[in-house]
Amino acid sequence: DDLEADPALAGAASNLTAVALATDVVLVTYEITGPRPSLRSSVWVRDGSRWRLRFHQGTLRPTP
Repeated sequence: DDLEADPALAGAASNLTAVALATDVVLVTYEITGPRPSLRSSVWVRDGSRWRLRFHQGTLRPTP
């Protein structure tokens, strides 16, 4: 939801995968398509009742 609300993000997310690394830690990977395609990964940690983003990386892919 947060990614959809970010107007700076052009494109659509696909191939979304979430893997539990621990009870309250999740690794999310996905691809962004559009004018600047990229591979993305994020680590989310549950803090009480909220999930907090602790790490994010984006790697640009060559445009076809």
